[in-house]
Amino acid sequence: MAKNLKAKRTRAVLGDRFNKKPGLIDLARKKLCLTGTPIPNKPYEIWPIASALAPDDFGSFKQFARRYCNGRNEWVSKTKQVFRMDGATNLEELQEKLRGTCLLRRLKKDVLKDLPAKRRQIIELPASDEAKKLIAEELSIWEKKFGNDFALAEAAMQMEGNYETAVENLKYIQAVAFMEMAKIRRQVAVVKIPEVTEHIEALFDEGVEKIVCFAHHREVIEKLQTHFGEKAVSVYGGTKMDASQRAIDTFQDPKSKIRLFIGGITAVGVGVTLTAASTVVFAELDWTPGNLNQCEDRLHRIGQPNSVLVQHLVLNGSLDARMAQMVVEKQEIADRALDKDTTIAVNGINPPRPTVELPVDPIPVWKKIAVKEALIVLAQRRDPTTEGGHGFNQFDGPIGQSLATFKGMLSDRQAHLGMRLITKYRRQLSMSNPPLAKQLEVFEEQQAEKPTHRRANALANVYDHKQLKILDQLIPPKIAS
Repeated sequence: MAKNLKAKRTRAVLGDRFNKKPGLIDLARKKLCLTGTPIPNKPYEIWPIASALAPDDFGSFKQFARRYCNGRNEWVSKTKQVFRMDGATNLEELQEKLRGTCLLRRLKKDVLKDLPAKRRQIIELPASDEAKKLIAEELSIWEKKFGNDFALAEAAMQMEGNYETAVENLKYIQAVAFMEMAKIRRQVAVVKIPEVTEHIEALFDEGVEKIVCFAHHREVIEKLQTHFGEKAVSVYGGTKMDASQRAIDTFQDPKSKIRLFIGGITAVGVGVTLTAASTVVFAELDWTPGNLNQCEDRLHRIGQPNSVLVQHLVLNGSLDARMAQMVVEKQEIADRALDKDTTIAVNGINPPRPTVELPVDPIPVWKKIAVKEALIVLAQRRDPTTEGGHGFNQFDGPIGQSLATFKGMLSDRQAHLGMRLITKYRRQLSMSNPPLAKQLEVFEEQQAEKPTHRRANALANVYDHKQLKILDQLIPPKIAS
């Protein structure tokens, strides 16, 4: 991604090699550049990386171009002269020089067996000023709708064995986002198109032969089709069946000049084979892991000889950027459950936002019992038609219900998450069971230490005889007796 000398990414990473202005790579003590196609088209494309790794040997671009790119001055008019570098000369010498200084070459046949079936990446793209305004509006709408619920969703993602609950929450918040935030999400997707096209063009410059790109909005698909023109075909919900099949067949044809397939996430997500490509780019993020898996499997299926690279393009600071890591991690959990060989890689211009970690401080058994009892009370009060009046709202419902019906003792992580939910619904709990609510307030103020006679006696006011008998078995005899 750092071979186009005009690209902002190249200048940021490698600096301005022409004017000897440093880039990020010049700040590093050790430098390692990885590429699958060091010279995709012309020898001059290797110079930016070579000059960064071995400046003493490849410092001057004009000398490099004259020696290895048939560089020469040509008159294009009576008054104007240009420097041409569209050739290739002394290639054997260039190969020896590269191998002797900075190049270690490994062929696909040597390493393919070591690659996972899928590699997933999250690429954060820089946001323009217009995009930043839309992102701020998007996040504002989100906060008004959900408030602190997003943090609870993130916490739920960290719970062991809670994949189904996590997916249900992702489905719910996606439904809200795509219905109540439809206009702003479409605007964000459209304003991201220039960065998406630049990224795809960079992949082609890297030597990627064919690419599949998925999007959600028809306007995005049509604008991408317009940009790439005769190099692309597209299929979305409004495409007729025979036209869809022609587009698929043309893309799959190895003799075809079509290099890009643009598809709707739901329209092309099932029943289609696109194994001519091994790189798939998501211009828009779907928050349901199953939908993403279906799209990925258009490439990762019988007939695919290569490892599939999956890239999710998100704007820096956007709602999708916050959701991407969470969604991809859920994909990885599902893949491990099905014994699929995949690898997550989070590669972006900016480092990924760290995932939320729940506290792991130990919680006493008696407190876990009280937490679970409170969750049961709130779960029983749940009214699906009301978001905040009775029990858990629609967003917290799957999390709270899962904890309340969990068989056995809650883990420390589950108990901490339960306490966060109880704090949020403290008023309703006080109305339903005042003694239990009061007891939990006492728990919050006290340190996580073994219960005393006083605490054990206080519990008698909250739990019935059967529960207290269970509690006595859990509290050390010297305290419970």
